[in-house]
Amino acid sequence: DAFNWRELAASNGHIFAHLELALMYRDGHGCEKNTQEYYRLLTFAAHHGILRAQAMLGKSYSCVNTEGLPTSLERAKFWYGKVVHAPESDIAKENCLGAFGSYSETLLALLTRNMHGVVDVGGHSSVPEALYWFHKAKRANQITQTQIQLMKKCEEIGSQLCHYCKISSAAYESAHEGEMPKCKRCHWARYHSRDCQLGHWSMGHKKDCKTKY
Repeated sequence: DAFNWRELAASNGHIFAHLELALMYRDGHGCEKNTQEYYRLLTFAAHHGILRAQAMLGKSYSCVNTEGLPTSLERAKFWYGKVVHAPESDIAKENCLGAFGSYSETLLALLTRNMHGVVDVGGHSSVPEALYWFHKAKRANQITQTQIQLMKKCEEIGSQLCHYCKISSAAYESAHEGEMPKCKRCHWARYHSRDCQLGHWSMGHKKDCKTKY
């Protein structure tokens, strides 16, 4: 009966019923399992703004699964991005706060793949944005241990050298008896001098920089 009523609601345009119906097809509740219908209805709900459906699609695209949906980091980024850029009250209401950390993981996976592990090229680094969302996930108590380790690794990489002239932080500290200054906006990039900061900003950091949460 639950399946029939949800099917009727969906056929009459009730968007959330599409998600509920998708879950029933996924689990075989009231019907036979049908992966194709599950993803069709889930995608329909996601395209119509249901945050939970968008988060579920992001997760499906971000990992290898046995249900026929191809892995696509680009699509995972797209759907997670839809969730994290929604009003935070809506995200909390739909219980999708975990998307913050998942979005960051996806950004870093794309960066590693596309830039072959080089993470600090101005104009092409998503690390400041990833750190921004990791910190939001941490504040919401929706961050995994893996994500915490990734966040710490990113911060460690950022502290090792000047992001423009590449002088090491150790060399700077021995000469200046102090920590190499950070970008005051994202708190990730570090600079040997004001000229290095301006050069890196012009080179593309102005595109990458995100306000520290």
